[in-house]
Amino acid sequence: MRCIAQDSAKWITAYYPLWAAPSMYPESVDFSLVTHVVHFSANPVKKFPYLDVLVPVTPGKYNQDSVNIQWGGQYNGNNPPLWRKIDIQKTLITRAHERGVKVLLSVGGIYGVGRENMAWICRDDGRINTFISHACGYAKRKGYDGIELDWEHPYAEDRRGYCRLIMRFREELNQWSPKGVFVTAVNHTPWPNLGYDRDTMIAAFDQINAMTYEMYNGNYENIRTGYNTPIENSTEFPGSKGYALNQPGKGIKAWITYGIPASKLGLSISFLTTVFYKVSPPVQPGKEFRWHNWEYVKDIPKEGRHWDASSSVPWQASESTFITYEDTQSVRLKVEYAKGLGLAGIMIYDLLGGYVPGEQEQKKDVLLQEVRKAFLTNASGRPAKTDTMKPR
Repeated sequence: MRCIAQDSAKWITAYYPLWAAPSMYPESVDFSLVTHVVHFSANPVKKFPYLDVLVPVTPGKYNQDSVNIQWGGQYNGNNPPLWRKIDIQKTLITRAHERGVKVLLSVGGIYGVGRENMAWICRDDGRINTFISHACGYAKRKGYDGIELDWEHPYAEDRRGYCRLIMRFREELNQWSPKGVFVTAVNHTPWPNLGYDRDTMIAAFDQINAMTYEMYNGNYENIRTGYNTPIENSTEFPGSKGYALNQPGKGIKAWITYGIPASKLGLSISFLTTVFYKVSPPVQPGKEFRWHNWEYVKDIPKEGRHWDASSSVPWQASESTFITYEDTQSVRLKVEYAKGLGLAGIMIYDLLGGYVPGEQEQKKDVLLQEVRKAFLTNASGRPAKTDTMKPR
Protein backbone atom coordinates (compact mmCIF):
# COMPACT_ATOMS: atom_id res chain seq x y z
CA MET A 1 0.00 0.00 0.00
CA ARG A 2 1.20 3.52 -0.82
CA CYS A 3 1.67 5.80 2.19
CA ILE A 4 0.26 9.31 2.46
CA ALA A 5 3.11 11.70 1.71
CA GLN A 6 3.70 14.38 4.30
CA ASP A 7 3.68 17.10 1.66
CA SER A 8 0.42 16.00 0.01
CA ALA A 9 -2.98 17.52 0.73
CA LYS A 10 -5.79 15.08 1.52
CA TRP A 11 -9.48 15.68 1.88
CA ILE A 12 -12.52 14.13 3.49
CA THR A 13 -15.49 15.88 1.93
CA ALA A 14 -18.86 15.14 3.54
CA TYR A 15 -22.39 16.23 2.61
CA TYR A 16 -24.69 18.02 5.03
CA PRO A 17 -28.17 17.77 3.43
CA LEU A 18 -31.08 20.14 3.95
CA TRP A 19 -33.05 17.35 5.60
CA ALA A 20 -30.43 16.83 8.32
CA ALA A 21 -32.63 18.97 10.57
CA PRO A 22 -33.96 18.19 13.09
CA SER A 23 -32.02 14.96 13.71
CA MET A 24 -28.58 16.50 13.23
CA TYR A 25 -28.24 20.24 13.64
CA PRO A 26 -24.85 21.80 12.79
CA GLU A 27 -24.07 21.85 16.51
CA SER A 28 -23.95 18.03 16.39
CA VAL A 29 -21.37 17.76 13.58
CA ASP A 30 -17.84 16.81 14.66
CA PHE A 31 -15.91 19.05 12.29
CA SER A 32 -12.59 17.59 13.44
CA LEU A 33 -13.37 14.52 11.31
CA VAL A 34 -13.68 16.29 7.93
CA THR A 35 -11.86 18.83 5.78
CA HIS A 36 -14.79 20.02 3.62
CA VAL A 37 -18.57 20.09 4.10
CA VAL A 38 -20.96 20.37 1.15
CA HIS A 39 -24.24 22.10 2.04
CA PHE A 40 -26.69 20.20 -0.13
CA SER A 41 -28.31 21.85 -2.04
CA ALA A 42 -29.52 24.80 -4.09
CA ASN A 43 -30.91 23.84 -7.48
CA PRO A 44 -31.16 25.15 -11.05
CA VAL A 45 -34.52 26.46 -12.26
CA LYS A 46 -35.75 28.04 -15.48
CA LYS A 47 -36.77 31.29 -13.81
CA PHE A 48 -34.27 34.18 -13.59
CA PRO A 49 -31.63 34.14 -12.12
CA TYR A 50 -31.86 30.35 -12.47
CA LEU A 51 -30.99 29.36 -8.88
CA ASP A 52 -33.95 28.44 -6.70
CA VAL A 53 -32.77 30.25 -3.54
CA LEU A 54 -32.68 33.53 -5.49
CA VAL A 55 -35.94 33.35 -7.43
CA PRO A 56 -38.12 36.32 -6.42
CA VAL A 57 -41.39 35.56 -4.68
CA THR A 58 -44.60 37.45 -4.13
CA PRO A 59 -44.04 40.27 -1.60
CA GLY A 60 -44.81 39.11 1.91
CA LYS A 61 -44.40 35.44 1.01
CA TYR A 62 -41.58 33.08 1.92
CA ASN A 63 -39.11 31.81 -0.64
CA GLN A 64 -39.45 28.17 0.41
CA ASP A 65 -36.04 27.23 -0.93
CA SER A 66 -34.36 29.96 1.07
CA VAL A 67 -36.34 28.86 4.12
CA ASN A 68 -35.08 25.30 3.60
CA ILE A 69 -31.40 26.08 3.20
CA GLN A 70 -31.22 28.76 5.87
CA TRP A 71 -33.61 27.54 8.56
CA GLY A 72 -34.12 23.85 7.87
CA GLY A 73 -37.49 24.60 6.34
CA GLN A 74 -40.15 21.94 6.16
CA TYR A 75 -37.73 19.31 7.49
CA ASN A 76 -37.44 21.33 10.69
CA GLY A 77 -41.12 22.09 11.07
CA ASN A 78 -40.43 25.58 9.70
CA ASN A 79 -42.98 25.65 6.94
CA PRO A 80 -43.54 28.83 8.30
CA PRO A 81 -43.69 30.08 11.01
CA LEU A 82 -39.98 29.78 11.77
CA TRP A 83 -40.05 28.35 15.27
CA ARG A 84 -36.31 27.58 15.38
CA LYS A 85 -34.52 30.89 15.65
CA ILE A 86 -31.01 29.58 14.95
CA ASP A 87 -29.84 30.18 11.40
CA ILE A 88 -28.73 26.67 10.29
CA GLN A 89 -26.82 28.00 7.29
CA LYS A 90 -24.88 30.55 9.34
CA THR A 91 -24.29 28.11 12.19
CA LEU A 92 -22.94 25.44 9.84
CA ILE A 93 -20.49 27.84 8.21
CA THR A 94 -19.41 29.51 11.46
CA ARG A 95 -18.77 26.26 13.34
CA ALA A 96 -16.93 24.73 10.39
CA HIS A 97 -14.68 27.76 10.04
CA GLU A 98 -13.87 27.64 13.74
CA ARG A 99 -12.29 24.22 13.08
CA GLY A 100 -10.60 25.24 9.82
CA VAL A 101 -13.12 23.33 7.67
CA LYS A 102 -14.28 24.70 4.32
CA VAL A 103 -17.99 24.79 3.46
CA LEU A 104 -19.19 24.58 -0.14
CA LEU A 105 -22.61 25.39 -1.58
CA SER A 106 -23.97 22.60 -3.77
CA VAL A 107 -25.65 23.98 -6.90
CA GLY A 108 -26.77 20.71 -8.40
CA GLY A 109 -28.98 19.43 -11.10
CA ILE A 110 -30.03 16.25 -9.42
CA TYR A 111 -31.79 13.82 -11.73
CA GLY A 112 -35.10 14.48 -13.49
CA VAL A 113 -36.13 18.11 -13.63
CA GLY A 114 -32.91 19.31 -11.99
CA ARG A 115 -30.76 17.58 -14.60
CA GLU A 116 -32.83 18.98 -17.44
CA ASN A 117 -32.82 22.49 -15.96
CA MET A 118 -29.03 22.40 -15.75
CA ALA A 119 -28.83 21.26 -19.37
CA TRP A 120 -31.23 24.04 -20.40
CA ILE A 121 -29.12 26.70 -18.68
CA CYS A 122 -26.01 25.38 -20.40
CA ARG A 123 -27.49 25.68 -23.90
CA ASP A 124 -27.09 29.45 -23.76
CA ASP A 125 -23.96 31.40 -22.81
CA GLY A 126 -26.03 34.24 -21.37
CA ARG A 127 -27.87 31.89 -19.04
CA ILE A 128 -24.59 30.28 -18.01
CA ASN A 129 -23.09 33.66 -17.11
CA THR A 130 -26.20 34.73 -15.19
CA PHE A 131 -26.37 31.45 -13.26
CA ILE A 132 -22.70 31.53 -12.30
CA SER A 133 -22.64 35.21 -11.38
CA HIS A 134 -25.65 34.89 -9.08
CA ALA A 135 -24.70 31.50 -7.61
CA CYS A 136 -21.17 32.66 -6.76
CA GLY A 137 -22.44 36.00 -5.50
CA TYR A 138 -24.91 34.28 -3.17
CA ALA A 139 -22.28 31.81 -1.93
CA LYS A 140 -19.75 34.55 -1.24
CA ARG A 141 -22.28 36.75 0.58
CA LYS A 142 -23.27 33.88 2.84
CA GLY A 143 -19.69 33.00 3.69
CA TYR A 144 -19.20 29.76 1.76
CA ASP A 145 -15.67 28.88 0.62
CA GLY A 146 -16.68 27.73 -2.85
CA ILE A 147 -19.06 25.74 -5.00
CA GLU A 148 -19.85 22.05 -5.46
CA LEU A 149 -21.37 21.05 -8.81
CA ASP A 150 -23.58 17.98 -8.61
CA TRP A 151 -25.00 17.64 -12.13
CA GLU A 152 -26.32 14.08 -12.45
CA HIS A 153 -25.39 13.85 -15.23
CA PRO A 154 -24.41 15.84 -18.34
CA TYR A 155 -24.93 13.79 -21.49
CA ALA A 156 -22.76 13.86 -24.61
CA GLU A 157 -24.97 16.52 -26.20
CA ASP A 158 -24.36 18.73 -23.13
CA ARG A 159 -20.55 18.59 -23.44
CA ARG A 160 -19.99 22.07 -24.88
CA GLY A 161 -22.23 23.71 -22.28
CA TYR A 162 -20.73 21.60 -19.50
CA CYS A 163 -17.20 22.69 -20.41
CA ARG A 164 -18.28 26.31 -20.69
CA LEU A 165 -20.05 26.11 -17.31
CA ILE A 166 -17.19 24.63 -15.31
CA MET A 167 -14.53 26.92 -16.80
CA ARG A 168 -16.67 30.00 -16.11
CA PHE A 169 -17.12 28.80 -12.51
CA ARG A 170 -13.36 28.38 -12.27
CA GLU A 171 -12.75 31.87 -13.60
CA GLU A 172 -15.27 33.39 -11.19
CA LEU A 173 -13.93 31.52 -8.16
CA ASN A 174 -10.37 32.51 -9.05
CA GLN A 175 -11.40 36.11 -8.37
CA TRP A 176 -12.25 35.36 -4.76
CA SER A 177 -9.75 36.15 -2.02
CA PRO A 178 -8.83 33.56 -0.92
CA LYS A 179 -9.49 31.68 -4.16
CA GLY A 180 -12.77 29.78 -4.11
CA VAL A 181 -12.79 25.98 -4.02
CA PHE A 182 -14.51 24.15 -6.88
CA VAL A 183 -15.59 20.54 -6.33
CA THR A 184 -17.75 18.13 -8.30
CA ALA A 185 -19.50 14.79 -7.83
CA VAL A 186 -19.45 12.62 -10.95
CA ASN A 187 -20.85 9.29 -12.02
CA HIS A 188 -19.00 6.25 -10.70
CA THR A 189 -17.81 5.51 -14.27
CA PRO A 190 -17.02 7.98 -17.13
CA TRP A 191 -19.31 6.36 -19.69
CA PRO A 192 -18.81 7.53 -23.32
CA ASN A 193 -22.43 8.75 -23.49
CA LEU A 194 -21.80 11.29 -20.70
CA GLY A 195 -20.64 14.85 -21.33
CA TYR A 196 -17.45 14.83 -19.31
CA ASP A 197 -14.27 16.28 -20.78
CA ARG A 198 -11.02 15.21 -19.15
CA ASP A 199 -8.79 18.20 -19.85
CA THR A 200 -11.44 20.77 -18.95
CA MET A 201 -12.27 18.92 -15.73
CA ILE A 202 -8.62 18.78 -14.69
CA ALA A 203 -8.26 22.51 -15.33
CA ALA A 204 -11.48 23.48 -13.55
CA PHE A 205 -11.90 21.31 -10.45
CA ASP A 206 -10.01 21.05 -7.17
CA GLN A 207 -11.74 17.78 -6.34
CA ILE A 208 -13.44 15.22 -8.60
CA ASN A 209 -15.35 12.79 -6.40
CA ALA A 210 -16.69 9.69 -8.17
CA MET A 211 -20.00 8.53 -6.69
CA THR A 212 -18.87 4.98 -6.12
CA TYR A 213 -21.95 3.80 -4.27
CA GLU A 214 -25.32 2.25 -5.10
CA MET A 215 -23.24 0.19 -7.52
CA TYR A 216 -25.82 -2.60 -7.25
CA ASN A 217 -27.80 -0.54 -9.76
CA GLY A 218 -25.38 -1.48 -12.53
CA ASN A 219 -26.76 -0.02 -15.73
CA TYR A 220 -30.20 0.45 -14.16
CA GLU A 221 -31.62 -2.41 -16.21
CA ASN A 222 -32.77 -5.60 -14.52
CA ILE A 223 -31.75 -4.30 -11.09
CA ARG A 224 -31.09 -7.09 -8.63
CA THR A 225 -30.11 -7.17 -4.99
CA GLY A 226 -26.43 -6.55 -4.46
CA TYR A 227 -23.85 -4.59 -2.55
CA ASN A 228 -23.62 -0.84 -2.16
CA THR A 229 -19.87 -0.58 -2.84
CA PRO A 230 -18.08 -3.91 -3.27
CA ILE A 231 -14.34 -3.78 -3.86
CA GLU A 232 -14.50 -6.87 -6.07
CA ASN A 233 -17.46 -8.58 -7.71
CA SER A 234 -18.95 -11.19 -5.43
CA THR A 235 -18.04 -14.84 -5.92
CA GLU A 236 -20.67 -15.69 -3.33
CA PHE A 237 -23.55 -14.25 -5.37
CA PRO A 238 -22.37 -14.32 -9.01
CA GLY A 239 -25.79 -13.43 -10.42
CA SER A 240 -25.54 -9.79 -9.38
CA LYS A 241 -25.80 -7.24 -12.20
CA GLY A 242 -23.99 -4.51 -10.28
CA TYR A 243 -20.47 -3.17 -10.52
CA ALA A 244 -17.42 -3.18 -8.26
CA LEU A 245 -14.69 -0.67 -7.44
CA ASN A 246 -11.91 -2.80 -8.89
CA GLN A 247 -13.88 -4.11 -11.87
CA PRO A 248 -12.11 -3.45 -15.20
CA GLY A 249 -13.71 -0.52 -17.02
CA LYS A 250 -15.91 0.42 -14.07
CA GLY A 251 -15.57 2.53 -10.96
CA ILE A 252 -12.65 4.53 -9.71
CA LYS A 253 -10.02 2.78 -11.85
CA ALA A 254 -11.97 3.79 -14.95
CA TRP A 255 -11.49 7.45 -13.98
CA ILE A 256 -7.75 6.90 -13.62
CA THR A 257 -7.70 5.20 -17.05
CA TYR A 258 -9.71 8.15 -18.38
CA GLY A 259 -6.80 10.36 -17.35
CA ILE A 260 -7.91 12.07 -14.14
CA PRO A 261 -4.82 12.30 -11.90
CA ALA A 262 -5.04 10.69 -8.48
CA SER A 263 -4.26 14.09 -6.91
CA LYS A 264 -7.66 15.35 -8.15
CA LEU A 265 -9.66 12.19 -7.52
CA GLY A 266 -11.75 11.01 -4.57
CA LEU A 267 -13.50 7.73 -3.84
CA SER A 268 -16.98 7.99 -2.34
CA ILE A 269 -18.50 5.98 0.49
CA SER A 270 -22.21 6.06 1.30
CA PHE A 271 -23.22 5.82 4.94
CA LEU A 272 -26.77 4.98 3.85
CA THR A 273 -28.10 1.45 4.16
CA THR A 274 -30.16 -0.06 1.33
CA VAL A 275 -32.91 -2.54 2.21
CA PHE A 276 -34.38 -4.62 -0.62
CA TYR A 277 -37.88 -5.91 0.07
CA LYS A 278 -39.93 -8.91 -1.12
CA VAL A 279 -36.96 -11.03 -2.11
CA SER A 280 -36.19 -14.68 -1.44
CA PRO A 281 -32.49 -15.56 -1.47
CA PRO A 282 -30.00 -12.81 -2.39
CA VAL A 283 -29.52 -11.76 -6.02
CA GLN A 284 -33.22 -11.79 -6.77
CA PRO A 285 -34.92 -8.93 -8.64
CA GLY A 286 -34.63 -5.96 -6.31
CA LYS A 287 -36.52 -3.02 -7.76
CA GLU A 288 -38.33 -2.32 -4.50
CA PHE A 289 -35.87 -0.87 -2.03
CA ARG A 290 -35.51 1.96 0.47
CA TRP A 291 -32.64 3.83 2.02
CA HIS A 292 -32.11 4.05 5.76
CA ASN A 293 -29.54 5.71 8.00
CA TRP A 294 -26.82 3.55 9.54
CA GLU A 295 -28.75 3.60 12.83
CA TYR A 296 -31.08 1.06 11.16
CA VAL A 297 -28.38 -1.65 11.13
CA LYS A 298 -25.88 -0.64 13.82
CA ASP A 299 -27.14 -3.31 16.24
CA ILE A 300 -27.25 -6.27 13.86
CA PRO A 301 -26.05 -9.13 16.06
CA LYS A 302 -22.93 -11.00 15.07
CA GLU A 303 -24.94 -14.04 14.11
CA GLY A 304 -27.03 -11.92 11.73
CA ARG A 305 -24.04 -10.31 10.02
CA HIS A 306 -22.56 -12.07 7.01
CA TRP A 307 -19.22 -11.12 5.46
CA ASP A 308 -18.45 -11.47 1.76
CA ALA A 309 -14.69 -11.93 1.67
CA SER A 310 -14.39 -11.42 -2.09
CA SER A 311 -16.26 -8.10 -2.03
CA SER A 312 -15.10 -7.00 1.45
CA VAL A 313 -18.60 -5.98 2.58
CA PRO A 314 -21.10 -7.07 5.22
CA TRP A 315 -24.66 -8.06 4.42
CA GLN A 316 -27.74 -9.39 6.13
CA ALA A 317 -30.77 -11.24 4.82
CA SER A 318 -34.04 -12.65 6.08
CA GLU A 319 -36.78 -14.54 4.29
CA SER A 320 -37.97 -11.42 2.51
CA THR A 321 -35.28 -8.72 2.79
CA PHE A 322 -31.67 -8.20 1.77
CA ILE A 323 -29.62 -5.47 3.42
CA THR A 324 -26.40 -3.95 2.07
CA TYR A 325 -24.60 -1.60 4.41
CA GLU A 326 -21.21 -0.40 5.66
CA ASP A 327 -19.55 -1.02 8.99
CA THR A 328 -16.20 0.00 10.42
CA GLN A 329 -14.43 -2.98 8.84
CA SER A 330 -15.74 -2.38 5.31
CA VAL A 331 -15.14 1.37 5.55
CA ARG A 332 -11.55 0.82 6.62
CA LEU A 333 -10.90 -1.57 3.72
CA LYS A 334 -12.33 0.94 1.20
CA VAL A 335 -10.10 3.67 2.59
CA GLU A 336 -7.09 1.36 2.33
CA TYR A 337 -8.08 0.60 -1.27
CA ALA A 338 -8.21 4.34 -2.05
CA LYS A 339 -4.82 4.89 -0.42
CA GLY A 340 -3.37 2.01 -2.44
CA LEU A 341 -4.39 3.86 -5.62
CA GLY A 342 -2.82 7.07 -4.31
CA LEU A 343 -6.17 8.91 -4.30
CA ALA A 344 -6.21 12.32 -2.65
CA GLY A 345 -9.69 12.20 -1.21
CA ILE A 346 -12.66 10.42 0.30
CA MET A 347 -16.19 11.73 -0.19
CA ILE A 348 -18.95 10.83 2.28
CA TYR A 349 -22.65 10.79 1.48
CA ASP A 350 -23.83 11.83 3.96
CA LEU A 351 -23.19 13.06 7.51
CA LEU A 352 -26.75 12.37 8.65
CA GLY A 353 -26.65 8.86 7.18
CA GLY A 354 -23.89 7.82 9.57
CA TYR A 355 -25.15 9.71 12.61
CA VAL A 356 -26.87 8.04 15.57
CA PRO A 357 -28.79 10.55 17.73
CA GLY A 358 -28.92 9.77 21.43
CA GLU A 359 -25.73 7.69 21.45
CA GLN A 360 -22.73 8.51 23.60
CA GLU A 361 -20.45 11.06 21.97
CA GLN A 362 -17.82 8.53 20.89
CA LYS A 363 -20.48 6.32 19.29
CA LYS A 364 -22.53 8.90 17.39
CA ASP A 365 -20.48 8.81 14.19
CA VAL A 366 -18.24 5.73 14.34
CA LEU A 367 -18.12 5.28 10.55
CA LEU A 368 -16.80 8.79 10.02
CA GLN A 369 -14.31 8.32 12.84
CA GLU A 370 -13.03 5.21 11.08
CA VAL A 371 -12.63 7.09 7.78
CA ARG A 372 -10.64 9.85 9.48
CA LYS A 373 -8.44 7.42 11.39
CA ALA A 374 -7.73 5.24 8.34
CA PHE A 375 -7.25 7.96 5.71
CA LEU A 376 -5.61 10.91 7.39
CA THR A 377 -2.72 9.08 9.04
CA ASN A 378 0.49 7.89 7.46
CA ALA A 379 2.56 4.78 8.03
CA SER A 380 4.06 6.22 11.22
CA GLY A 381 0.60 6.82 12.66
CA ARG A 382 1.02 10.60 12.52
CA PRO A 383 -1.62 12.83 10.92
CA ALA A 384 -1.06 13.63 7.25
CA LYS A 385 -1.33 17.15 5.88
CA THR A 386 -4.94 17.98 4.98
CA ASP A 387 -6.51 20.49 2.65
CA THR A 388 -8.02 22.74 5.28
CA MET A 389 -7.81 26.47 5.79
CA LYS A 390 -6.52 28.34 8.81
CA PRO A 391 -9.24 28.97 11.41
CA ARG A 392 -10.76 32.38 11.01
